[in-house]
Amino acid sequence: MGIVWFTDPPEQPEPTDYDYEYRVDTDVITPVTLYAGSEINPDSPATVSFSINGSTYRMNNIVIPSGDSQIAWVKWHTPSEPQDINYFSHLVNHAILNIRGEITMSQTTKWAMAMALKRIMTQKPLSKITIADITEACGINRMTFYYHFQDIFDLIDWICQEEGAKAIQGRKNYKTWQEGFLALCCATKENRSFVEGVYHSIQREKIENYLCRVVYDLLFDVVCELSKDYYISLENKQYIADFYKHGFVGIMLEWVKCGMKEDPKIFVSRVSQMIHGQLLLAIKNMAETPILSKELE
Repeated sequence: MGIVWFTDPPEQPEPTDYDYEYRVDTDVITPVTLYAGSEINPDSPATVSFSINGSTYRMNNIVIPSGDSQIAWVKWHTPSEPQDINYFSHLVNHAILNIRGEITMSQTTKWAMAMALKRIMTQKPLSKITIADITEACGINRMTFYYHFQDIFDLIDWICQEEGAKAIQGRKNYKTWQEGFLALCCATKENRSFVEGVYHSIQREKIENYLCRVVYDLLFDVVCELSKDYYISLENKQYIADFYKHGFVGIMLEWVKCGMKEDPKIFVSRVSQMIHGQLLLAIKNMAETPILSKELE
């Protein structure tokens, strides 16, 4: 979705591409990013109006720090027939929505439920949270929840998968793995209430499995890169990545258990110092013979 600043409502563009696709005759939630050029504080909160298919929706009491942004979520009901719809916000932007007859999985609705769960977990333990709490918080019905997820734990799995992928963002080679690992630690700390809430519940393995998947993928790509000059089986590459994965995840879980008090940069720096040269050494030890006489530094 492109962000367009304007004072007067813009001319409606010709539909050429679609920002979202929704089912017909369904309650949906659509996000709009709000940007603040100057501080919007509680003493003078902002209000955003959305015009969708002839109806107006308002979001009040918006507070945003200067130069920062916030996601606003507008809940509305799609028409009963497939059609194209333009929606407008008088403050921020517009987007084109395509309403089609086929069933589509809405990332927007998933993220709305994810954000709702995270907010609720700052107020009560995971064991006390119900699906009704989540649906009420983001203004949807139970059927919409079950359309996307089997239960709350399925939603937790989805959040972990999405947050991990967003943190790493392809930084999985020898030169960038530290950046990827740092981003993962920062994302873990930014989602502290969520991570600690799951970690200290009976669903602790969700966090362990999430970290194991992300860290293994990161390490395996690095091992493959470092081993390109050696005859080493796929099984041994996987074994090396798996071995070091447990070290990374174990120390991360200890960091989480202790309240993530250590700065992520210091934490990652220590891990980097300890592992320096170790992956290549493991490759050399398990390789049959180097392909070239020149070894990687």
